[in-house]
Amino acid sequence: MVNRNETSLIFPPRTEMSAADFHMKDGKLTKEKFDRLLEWLGKDREAAALKYEAIRHDLIKFFDRSVGADAEDLADETINRVIEKLPRIIGSYAGDPKYLFFSYAQLARLEYIRKLARRDGGPLPDDTPDPQTSAKAKAEAEEKERRSLCLRECLRKLQPEERRTFLLYYRGGNRIQFEWRRKLAAQMGVSLNALRLQIHRLNERLRACITACSQQV
Repeated sequence: MVNRNETSLIFPPRTEMSAADFHMKDGKLTKEKFDRLLEWLGKDREAAALKYEAIRHDLIKFFDRSVGADAEDLADETINRVIEKLPRIIGSYAGDPKYLFFSYAQLARLEYIRKLARRDGGPLPDDTPDPQTSAKAKAEAEEKERRSLCLRECLRKLQPEERRTFLLYYRGGNRIQFEWRRKLAAQMGVSLNALRLQIHRLNERLRACITACSQQV
């Protein structure tokens, strides 16, 4: 259990320390990792600490309703998994962080249910996915996340004007795509075919970059 002075370095003095103390009690979570989590949750440290508390509270409620036992341990295990993932996703994850926590919570729930079933020899609940299907879905989700992270990283490697052109080119929906791209080409002072050729070359570069990045991640 970390003492009060140590936890005061993590949260603003006026916030309650109970969740942080509970989460850090087993020593698996270092102050550096927790600092990184708070920085990801928000620029304002106090607001980020409160957001962490709210997410943890919601995770505990989720596990309490779905498995009915060990809710706090499962919530902290979920948070630990997200924290371990942070070095790979900081700066590239888009959306409310809460959704990432709950995607990992679903996996933690399934693993817990299967562990109980193996221990007690009972049947799995009807809503528990087949292990092979679940493993395939998990692998596909991880691959999709990996390629998404690589796409963002590769887009950052483009020249600013190339990146802007690429993103603008794909901004229009299917129904307005042709007209939008025609106007974009006109704004750039090039023909539509010239713009398409430029985007084709950018796609080739991005495809090669993403492939190389995916093999490294």
